[in-house]
Amino acid sequence: MNSPTTQLKGNKVLLIALALGIFTAIMTWYYLDNKEKELSGGRQIKILIAAQDIPSGDPISPDALEISTFPEKYIQPNMIYPSNRTFLINQIVKIGIQKGQALLWDYLLVTTEGGLPLEMGERALTLSCDEISGVANLIKPNNKIDILGTFEVRGQDQSESATKVLLQNVTVLAVGNITGDAEALPDFLGGDKKKDRYDTVRPYDSITLKVTPAEAELLTFAEDRGKLRFVLRGSGDIEIYEELPIVKFKNIFEVEKELTITRKVYQKRKRTEEPKPTQPTGPAIYEGGVRVDR
Repeated sequence: MNSPTTQLKGNKVLLIALALGIFTAIMTWYYLDNKEKELSGGRQIKILIAAQDIPSGDPISPDALEISTFPEKYIQPNMIYPSNRTFLINQIVKIGIQKGQALLWDYLLVTTEGGLPLEMGERALTLSCDEISGVANLIKPNNKIDILGTFEVRGQDQSESATKVLLQNVTVLAVGNITGDAEALPDFLGGDKKKDRYDTVRPYDSITLKVTPAEAELLTFAEDRGKLRFVLRGSGDIEIYEELPIVKFKNIFEVEKELTITRKVYQKRKRTEEPKPTQPTGPAIYEGGVRVDR
């Protein structure tokens, strides 16, 4: 028969073994759980996904959004989190989103409260203009323009004026308070219903441009310290010209000489590329005394 002391020692050993067993089980579970998270991409982060198919051009409805989780390791910088849910309502989808697909900022035509089509990283900047700097009020929303700046450059002995192209191929968002929201939207959103607003030339004293934050800084400083002029681009012309000269009094004649040579080469090439008129073939046919070639 075991003595009370021996029985007490046995109970202690049993309790220690039980505690060690529980501790080992907890540590094993903790290790396996971390290993599983590591293999699956880390902890789960809540993001917004499409609860239903959202066609291109449709606004996002509250029912079209739901919360899901995504491994932290595979989170993309432009994924959208539940905290932005309210902002997304009624935003226009520019790329069709399938049910269950994660929402990205790149998929949206994000607009400001004023309705200007701005995507992430873009800003709307309004600058002053008049009939001369604004191309005789012929600039319209969605046109592309270049921006020139003329400044007084101070030297050691005297100051002189200098003109430089500051930005090229800049999108016009609005002239005065006339925006291009209708033309900026796709045709299936009624993008051609308000074009009659631009049929007549209306005077305006401001122009709103789509720029980046850095470009906004540049233009704000340039408008404050110099004089800006806007140059209207032709439709479809998106070429960016590099190494354009800074025009000053001391080099204006040299620049003019180089530009004259360049223009002659350009015009000669245009004449070469222009199709030559074809001579009519076959017998001449006259209708009412006027020759008709068929």
